[in-house]
Amino acid sequence: MKTKFPYLGAEKKVTEEMCDLNGHMNVTFYTKIFEEGSYDLFNKLGMGFDYIESGFSTFTLEQNLRYVKENLLGDKISTHYRIVNVNRKLIHHVGILLNNDNELSAIEEILLIHIDMEKRKSCPMPDENFNKINELLLEHKVIFFRDQPLTSEQQILLAKKFGPLEKHAYVKGLENFPEIVRIKKAPEEKHQWGETWHTDVSYNPKPTKVIILKSVKIPPVGGDTMFSNMETAYDTLSDEMKEKIKDKKAVHSSLGAEAFVKKYKEMEGNGNLDEYSNIHPIVRVHPETGKKILYVNSMYTKQIIDMDKDESDKILKELFLHQERLDFTCRFKWTENAVAIWDNRSTLHQGLTDFFPGRGLGHERVMDRIAVEGDHPN
Repeated sequence: MKTKFPYLGAEKKVTEEMCDLNGHMNVTFYTKIFEEGSYDLFNKLGMGFDYIESGFSTFTLEQNLRYVKENLLGDKISTHYRIVNVNRKLIHHVGILLNNDNELSAIEEILLIHIDMEKRKSCPMPDENFNKINELLLEHKVIFFRDQPLTSEQQILLAKKFGPLEKHAYVKGLENFPEIVRIKKAPEEKHQWGETWHTDVSYNPKPTKVIILKSVKIPPVGGDTMFSNMETAYDTLSDEMKEKIKDKKAVHSSLGAEAFVKKYKEMEGNGNLDEYSNIHPIVRVHPETGKKILYVNSMYTKQIIDMDKDESDKILKELFLHQERLDFTCRFKWTENAVAIWDNRSTLHQGLTDFFPGRGLGHERVMDRIAVEGDHPN
């Protein structure tokens, strides 16, 4: 439960003052505790007391509080939060209250609107608040936003905040927006672009930094995307394996690139079928966080340098299986106009193909992808 609500708020003890005639914490204190507990979350978003003094704040549009389990005198309780959705004007977040035994006691869901206090009207958040998105991205590796009907121009402007944009080596972009690759699976196709665990274009000398993927058309069932945390993957390797791969490098190759356009009938190639190959460290250091990352993937990593092929294959197979552990992963269920932003340096991802005709689920799936140029892995 706590991993799904990563922001710890207040930790309190139920006092006699907080209890009513029924001998448990009165409803008025639930709202107070949730509000006070959220201060740290809003400080992380750059919206603390200094922000309010600058002339901006938020008003509550909707609030829903559900009581699950009573809290008695002397009980220790704690609040935990997660952000569900953010856009230029609205913040949607959920908090939970846990008791002594880490049991769910209450749930609060709030929708806030950003306010210019001088005009006392809603207004877009300043750009510096959007810089906090990058901080959240580095912390959580992937962040999701629902109900974002972005135009292509808006999606490009958002992506440019993370750095220069890159064009795909093999796939043609949209006619008027060549930076955007439209990932399209026809209803009769059994395969989907990106259906194997991978890091985007790791065969490049400077693999992609950030991906922004927006849903255009989604199937009524299936087609989720899974993400795996490669920082955690490295941290949980055995000491023996860490020693085996220490200072080792591996070849990443786009061999078989024609599959990008020939295997998927709805994907249009740009005429390039050249193979690209580059050598990267198996353990790279994140350029912004300094954390170690397991940097291999089953789609593009071919062989460990200065190692017998049989031994290389054995080690890589073990690493690939380790990367797929469910406890490293999250799974995102797409809805229309949802946006996923992920750090391509520290994650793997795969699009699940569980809606093709062989299972009676012949549906179309259309997504718009933008990639931000990365750096040389070190």
